[in-house]
Amino acid sequence: MARELLDDPRWGAMPPSIVLATLLGSIYGLLGHAFVGQRWRQLPVYWLGGIVGFFGGYVLVALGGGGLLRLGSVPLLEPSLGSCLVLAAIWWLIGRRPLSVSDANDD
Repeated sequence: MARELLDDPRWGAMPPSIVLATLLGSIYGLLGHAFVGQRWRQLPVYWLGGIVGFFGGYVLVALGGGGLLRLGSVPLLEPSLGSCLVLAAIWWLIGRRPLSVSDANDD
């Protein structure tokens, strides 16, 4: 049964551009949390924000055409800026308040 699913062309390998974009978005999100995150609970938010921002920039470049710096078929500059903008918005929304004593005891 499992072998039949693997041989089905609909279940083929994921395109390398999607894997690379997910990896780069994850790196941006995790680095964003490492630099400005305060709590472990924020880690998934920053991680998903990095991925969403990278894919948002990727879509804008695909719709607008072009892309200044590419690695294979993946544009790097514009999606990186998109990821940074989303991470800055996340920091502005959830990361600006100072860490209180009760929050420090929760982590």
